[in-house]
Amino acid sequence: GATKDYNLMTQYMDLANYAGNNFAVTSGDIGKAFANSASIFKTTGTNMGEAISYIVGANETVQNANKVGTSLKAIGTNLIGLKTSAKDGSISLNKTAMALKKVGIDCQKSNGEVKSTSEVLNELGEIWDGLGTKKQMSVAEAIAGKNHINTLTALMINWEQVLEYQEAYNNGSYVGSAEKENARYIDSIEGKLTKLKENVTQLVTTIISTDMFKDLLDGVNSFLEGLRKV
Repeated sequence: GATKDYNLMTQYMDLANYAGNNFAVTSGDIGKAFANSASIFKTTGTNMGEAISYIVGANETVQNANKVGTSLKAIGTNLIGLKTSAKDGSISLNKTAMALKKVGIDCQKSNGEVKSTSEVLNELGEIWDGLGTKKQMSVAEAIAGKNHINTLTALMINWEQVLEYQEAYNNGSYVGSAEKENARYIDSIEGKLTKLKENVTQLVTTIISTDMFKDLLDGVNSFLEGLRKV
């Protein structure tokens, strides 16, 4: 399990490495997408594990980490669900919140607080398959806009992968993933170096056994002896 020394950087490395080892995404993809979307996830109270689960789900189909990150930032911004009037500063629901309300999802809690991106997406993921194509497209466009609709639909289509990753996050099975990967890598390097040393030793032994190399060594020894006499 995680300890007090388990900082955010270590957690990120474990989460990204776990994703790369178990899903159709690389740890590099996670880094690119997370860099583009982390700010909005933090603003809306979405934790790192949930954020990466959405990257995993979306990139499964999109296969473009930069695009996925940019799309998730736009989606997270729209899911705040509020707009402010330029005239009087009054706050009202934006078109995303109104579209979601039509399918039974509120972007705000009963106390008026804005729900996190993860809360809204998780609610949407639960009902997505039952919405029907027409409502799916309508909601997807309201949430993501025309430029990012493919990312949102990809995320929903691959919702099982999202839940699978979130389960790993919740039960902590990802913890230590990066350290184990590094240990395997080091073992691999040490094994290769050992084999390399064996091959070099064999090569040198073979060369030393030749008359040419013996003559070369005699020449070097003569040179060194000459230097000592100077």
